Amino acid sequence: MVNISKFRRQAETPVQAEPIFSVEGLEADIREVVAESRPVGRTIDILAEEDYAPRQALALPSYITPAEGVSETGRLTAEVAVQQYEETAKSIEQMAEQLIDMQRRMDQETQAVHQVIERIRETAQMARDEGKAAYERIITMAKTTEQVRLACEDMRLKMAPQ
Repeated sequence: MVNISKFRRQAETPVQAEPIFSVEGLEADIREVVAESRPVGRTIDILAEEDYAPRQALALPSYITPAEGVSETGRLTAEVAVQQYEETAKSIEQMAEQLIDMQRRMDQETQAVHQVIERIRETAQMARDEGKAAYERIITMAKTTEQVRLACEDMRLKMAPQ
């Protein structure tokens, strides 16, 4: 038979849980990996934990309020993330500026096209006016030629022996 009192004592004893993640353990793991992966003939200086100075906070955009009571790892991660988003936002704004510049150039080209269209219309009207003037000259010349022919016919008839 199973001795249940042993299990009861174990259940009544508070269990001290080990942390799932520790920064110190992570740093030690990183040091170990870096030390193992050193290229032959080169050295990498790794500072001891006590040689690390607290990192300066990144310059946060004006729309972000620095948080208090957050671990350095959390703060740095958040600051780097917001910096990446800020860089993305600036890239988007630059793209918008390029589009605005393209629109300005298109407006200038559109204005130039409208000027060319106006010039084409003026040229077309000039061609019509010249065509009308040529028509009127030809008609005038045809009438004049007919009048001269009739006058010549009258004269010939008058000069002809009867």
